[in-house]
Amino acid sequence: MNARLDTPLGGIDTSTAGEELRRNCAAVRLHVKSFGTTRTLSQGQVAELMAGGNTDTSMLRASKKLLDSCHPTVKLLGRIRSQILATWRGMTLPYTEPGVRLMPRNLVPEFEQRMGFLRDELAAAVAELEGVWPSLLNAAQERLGDLFGRSDYPETLDALFSVVWSYPEVSPPTYLMAIDPSLYHREQRRISERFDQAVQLAEQAVTEEFASMVAHLSERLSDDVSGERKVFRDSAVENLREFFGRFRQLPIHGASADQLEALINQVQGVLGGVSPKTLRESGGLRQEVATELGKVEATLQSMLVDRPRRRIIRSVEAVA
Repeated sequence: MNARLDTPLGGIDTSTAGEELRRNCAAVRLHVKSFGTTRTLSQGQVAELMAGGNTDTSMLRASKKLLDSCHPTVKLLGRIRSQILATWRGMTLPYTEPGVRLMPRNLVPEFEQRMGFLRDELAAAVAELEGVWPSLLNAAQERLGDLFGRSDYPETLDALFSVVWSYPEVSPPTYLMAIDPSLYHREQRRISERFDQAVQLAEQAVTEEFASMVAHLSERLSDDVSGERKVFRDSAVENLREFFGRFRQLPIHGASADQLEALINQVQGVLGGVSPKTLRESGGLRQEVATELGKVEATLQSMLVDRPRRRIIRSVEAVA
């Protein structure tokens, strides 16, 4: 198995994977606020655009871009937002509560450091945006014409962009024990069930991510219909290697965790010491790696059609 986190003793039964997850993980909630760069057009605006046509505008939906998405500062803000979300998701496992994920407690200091750095980068990018804001509005007015609306844009950028994270308590409040012990124990059981479900959510999410990356690299290593080699980016290999490292840090203890780890070890062995450049230049090695990845991909797909587990996950998502 991947590295297990230390579980304190002292009368706490950690016999189930859900209980172990609960003991060793912290809940992390993230909220990212940003300025949406598109707006949906009203039916009146759509009607004006379609004037003279015979299309029923009630059957149409259209939107307008408020800012030039190719502007360097706008792109920078989008990139930082993506990095914030990727950091949160990459260091955590899914939980049953919307907007909350589970993080191994030993990763919290690193998470704090990385998020603090990204928060500072976001603040610097917002300051840069303030400097070019008038020119962006002028450009938008020129390009949108009659569809430009000053009310679509804020008067100030203060508090328009922000990132906030917190560590909510996912245990029942202790005061319930004094008020009603039976209610306290009922809440304990409910939360225990949530963590049991979280174990399955985590295994499913990691398996799907791994399967997607293996399938992508396998497809890019195959020849096209004309027999020509397909082009693939270095990231197709590098993303898998980054995934291997993340997997070792996350507590995956579901029913198929051992099988999943064996498959990850298999792919890691196949790619060990192989550079993207070598894969491009060596036809024999390329075919060998593609064949091994195809075997792993087939096994992963069979794991993903485990109907009972998928039904449980869908029911959790429906509640969320």
